[in-house]
Amino acid sequence: MDVHDTAGPHLTEERRVWEYLQRTFPMTDPDMLQEMAALVMLGRYTLSDAIDMVRVIEDARQINDEGWGEENCSSSNCLQAENCVDERSAANESDGVHEKATTPTSNVGCDKNRAGEDGQHFLKLAEPHTPVGDPSQENFTSIPLSGDERLKTRLFTTTMTGDRRVRDHCRRVETLLYLKRIQYETVNIADNVLEQRRMRQMYAASTGRSSAAPLPSLFVGTHFVGDYERLQELEDEGVLIETIVGLGYDGSMAQ
Repeated sequence: MDVHDTAGPHLTEERRVWEYLQRTFPMTDPDMLQEMAALVMLGRYTLSDAIDMVRVIEDARQINDEGWGEENCSSSNCLQAENCVDERSAANESDGVHEKATTPTSNVGCDKNRAGEDGQHFLKLAEPHTPVGDPSQENFTSIPLSGDERLKTRLFTTTMTGDRRVRDHCRRVETLLYLKRIQYETVNIADNVLEQRRMRQMYAASTGRSSAAPLPSLFVGTHFVGDYERLQELEDEGVLIETIVGLGYDGSMAQ
């Protein structure tokens, strides 16, 4: 989607922000940068917040290329890093501040802590496909979830697929959940028979369908929320958060 100068002052300013982000991060997906620019103009984030988040993604890409991204992200570090931008955004909103184009020089520790997690989310999507399996051969009457497990929000993905559409949808749904600050656990079903079976059981029990579960798939507890296209529809309608809360979503239970 191109933004033209003739579309009005708001869109002209959005284009300036977008172009600034493109110049600052020339290797980053232009569509994601445009989404960031739109969110800045809507007041969801300051420009510094947007730059911080894109820098984390770029750092994660570099770390992943060097082959040590996952090894350097403990769960406690990732959880701490997830709160960094949230805390800065909350402070900015309470002060009514929306910053102009500046390059942040602080919060380097937060960026490095979160880099491993974002690297796992965004960058490991290029290996051969592993079939999910035939759900018609499974018994869907027993799903081994109990206690807090029933409240967890999980995103089932795979890092082993040659399907470009699946790779694109995994990237986009993770970007959507990240921007909405929805806390969730990523479940990589590649080469994991137990997780593949659990996803099939949960999908069949929730939907009553015997077809294979789509990838990616978001669940709140055992409730199937949707694949990327469904989640994007809910977001376009402005009811994504309301929907998952209605299914029992509690951000504190996601980690």
